[in-house]
Amino acid sequence: MNHELINNAIVKYKTPAYLFDLDEMANRVGKFRKILRNEIGLCFAMKANPFLTSYMDDITDRIEVCSMGEFRICKELNLEGEKVLISGVLKKKEDLLEILEYYRGRCFYTAESLLQFQIISEWSARNKEKVSLFLRLTSQNQFGMDGAVIRNLIEMQESYPFTELLISEPSPQFYIYDLFNQETTGIEDMMIEMGITYKYPD
Repeated sequence: MNHELINNAIVKYKTPAYLFDLDEMANRVGKFRKILRNEIGLCFAMKANPFLTSYMDDITDRIEVCSMGEFRICKELNLEGEKVLISGVLKKKEDLLEILEYYRGRCFYTAESLLQFQIISEWSARNKEKVSLFLRLTSQNQFGMDGAVIRNLIEMQESYPFTELLISEPSPQFYIYDLFNQETTGIEDMMIEMGITYKYPD
């Protein structure tokens, strides 16, 4: 992005206006991929900037969708279900059912509460369609479920054969999630905790 482009935008669009440097965005994503050595996928939380969703869909592994507004943007952009992670606590039953009817079992889902789990598992059983589901463990805030609730769901897994719980073994993705919940800051700390040798690209 250069000064001429910025000046032209000021003249054409006035203020306020946003300019997105897509080349710099791609460069930063590339740096993360080099640090993580392609061992960990990258997920873009579209609430950070919905305007970039279509572009980030091309250069990241998955798009996190937390609200119905974000879901409808994904529908307008025709995002493939295989690239979508449905998450977030603020969803009514009819919202979850609308999402399930659209993406069905093609995407990943996160159960933030026992109620969300029941809605998703009942839909999958009724439609005889497998749904891949993360159970979110709370870090003592409004997100996720208590450990005892999650243990109980795991023990009862045979009761909902069409719901695949994505918690069978530890993985780097889960470990990163736990680090962030503990308010660990900095990619360096994350890499050290995971035992990964890293070097920033030149």
